[in-house]
Amino acid sequence: MSATSSSFPDLAGKVVLVTGASRGIGEAVALGFASAGALLVLASRKIEGVSAVAETIKSQGGEALAVACHTGKASDVEALAARAKQTFGGVDVVVHTVSSRAADIVNREAARHLRDGGAIVSLSSAAEALPRLAVELRERDITVNTVSLALDRPCVPERVADVIAYLVSGHGHRFTGQVFRVGEARWRP
Repeated sequence: MSATSSSFPDLAGKVVLVTGASRGIGEAVALGFASAGALLVLASRKIEGVSAVAETIKSQGGEALAVACHTGKASDVEALAARAKQTFGGVDVVVHTVSSRAADIVNREAARHLRDGGAIVSLSSAAEALPRLAVELRERDITVNTVSLALDRPCVPERVADVIAYLVSGHGHRFTGQVFRVGEARWRP
């Protein structure tokens, strides 16, 4: 697998929904979470890419569902959440790599469907925090954070996946409404 399981917390039985999971950071996140025992719901606009990642996970003994989803369409995201709930009974973590408009749609559905104690991690090249949503979901012990990627430096997908793994771990669960910049010289995960 691309990401090492030692960097990921034990996620046995946790349901993780990852958008943009067909390649790059999304794929590294999906493979890392699978190696930690999570049940994966993988989404991308084109089914072919996420189907290949889902098959890789299944061939290594994991469980994954591939779903075609246009994250800019509320009806697609609602259907994605419904498929996750129907297949695995709910969602514990949502990791998404989508544009600002689509992020609003994904975050809204995540807030509706996440189980208490869950996490939302948004990947962005902009330092966009989600403080209002973080405050709204604090009562349910759901954390909401952004991982911001440096535009002028290449980010190794597995390094970004490690930061996301930390944010959904017990140690990282104390952070909410924060922006974590990856790729800057001073950052050391």
